[in-house]
Amino acid sequence: MLDNIWFIAAVWMGLALLASLISIRTGISVALIEIVVGVVVGNLAVGFEGGTLQVGIASANPSAGHLHHILQSTEWTNFLALLGSGVLTFLAGAEIDPVSLKANWRVSVLIGVLSFAVPFAVVWFIAQFILAGLCIRRRLLELLCRRPLLLSCMQ
Repeated sequence: MLDNIWFIAAVWMGLALLASLISIRTGISVALIEIVVGVVVGNLAVGFEGGTLQVGIASANPSAGHLHHILQSTEWTNFLALLGSGVLTFLAGAEIDPVSLKANWRVSVLIGVLSFAVPFAVVWFIAQFILAGLCIRRRLLELLCRRPLLLSCMQ
């Protein structure tokens, strides 16, 4: 049943309907709700163990046990995801008001630059000074103990 492409399409359409109903009820953008529903259901897994239904997060590890993805990614769903992201980007651009953008261009540019620069700087700082420091400490422990530790850092 989970290999049937029509079943998978029907489930995704039902989830899109569910997302739109949640969007109407909460007043949140339907695109945001659809993204959240897609992430949750795309990673949801089910399986049977001892005759009872088990639900959990699917693992990429094939030896992770008895849980299996509910919705497998196919070429068709990958195409639809790519098309949907393009349409979502187009719709976001279509909502821009050119008159308001021209009137407030300095603030718009400042928001655009800061929305890129601040997360970039924070992640760079964490990678350079916190995570690299952890790797250096781990390597020192390996040298002192003269044996490799379980966790590995990128060279």
